[in-house]
Amino acid sequence: MAQKKKNIMTSPKAPCKWAFLSKPNTKWKEEGEYKVTLVFAEDDPFISKLTELSNEAFEETKAGLKPAQAKTAKQVLPFKPELDEDGEETGNVEVTFKTNASRIDKKTEKVIQMKPRIYDSKNQLVKKELMIGNGSVLNVNFSYVPQFVKGECYLSLYLNAVRVVTLVEFAPDGSSMFGEAEEDGFDADEFEGGGTEDTEEKVDDDEEF
Repeated sequence: MAQKKKNIMTSPKAPCKWAFLSKPNTKWKEEGEYKVTLVFAEDDPFISKLTELSNEAFEETKAGLKPAQAKTAKQVLPFKPELDEDGEETGNVEVTFKTNASRIDKKTEKVIQMKPRIYDSKNQLVKKELMIGNGSVLNVNFSYVPQFVKGECYLSLYLNAVRVVTLVEFAPDGSSMFGEAEEDGFDADEFEGGGTEDTEEKVDDDEEF
């Protein structure tokens, strides 16, 4: 069987969401996978390019199928509409890139780690662990490979490397939800008071603020 052709390209910079780049996501695969989603406008030239590549892959795949298979083959585009909290389309589309955290070498049967490389905006390799949060602006270097599985033709977008143009650092404790810290105001490190038991008025547990 002929080896699938692997092509490499780099995406334009775009804001990201759901980045698993420092540690793999193990929710769906035991070995884990690295992944990141970039958000583009529907009319972005990059989306047009992905559509063109998908169309070419679909036609080439159908040409190699039996007539009955070609007739029922379906094309799956490598992006999907972005939805808001109410499930409504935002006018943007999401493109997800991913790769397994490890693979087994066919010749040596050894496990090879597949962690994507991360670069800063100056194209310097980042060696320390970087927690990349939603809203960070990235370029993604990826390989695209046509696939035909169960009657569906699609492009697999394999994550190779990421360039961080603008970093929004992820805060596991949720502190980043408030934006930048206030220069003046309450500082827990300077607070020496007691708990609410010492106040004159107490708030009933069922009382609304």
